[in-house]
Amino acid sequence: MTSKSIYFAFLHLVVVALAVQVVVLGKQNREMKQRQNPIQTERLKAGDTLAFSGLQSVRPGYVPDTLPLKRVVFVLSTKCPFCSESLPLWNRLTSRLSGHVNVFAVSLDSKDSTISFVNRNDITFPVLVPLNLEGFKKTNRTHAVPLTLLTSSSGIIEQIWVGGFDEKKLREVSSAALSLK
Repeated sequence: MTSKSIYFAFLHLVVVALAVQVVVLGKQNREMKQRQNPIQTERLKAGDTLAFSGLQSVRPGYVPDTLPLKRVVFVLSTKCPFCSESLPLWNRLTSRLSGHVNVFAVSLDSKDSTISFVNRNDITFPVLVPLNLEGFKKTNRTHAVPLTLLTSSSGIIEQIWVGGFDEKKLREVSSAALSLK
């Protein structure tokens, strides 16, 4: 064997060793991200109880409905384009469910940015903000938006719809909310 072929064999071994190392490190990195990511590890699910304490309306004079009805809760962010796109359908759903189900939204942003958002958009449902935003997110595991939640009158989550709202979800939520009454 010549020194040139020994050199190329050595380079091939180094490249293979580096490739193996990249695969191992990639796997370790993925595992570490899953452990640290609250969306992956602590996802909200049916049967959990949604804590409604510490919520404040962004509209003066709004008094929360205290009737023992099911609730449809929209969890949104003022910066989320899917939330903004869902507003017209959420308004329609609110109209359909009026008198049968309590409907409101919880914003995962500051009160000031939420007030500005409400003023810029045609929103027909009450919008609330948590007094302790990080505490609300952690307690209720509401890290992703938009969420549409159907809860019992006591706050137990019956069903969850994740992501942008469309006609199909509108029918599903409406049907579920009215049939679980």
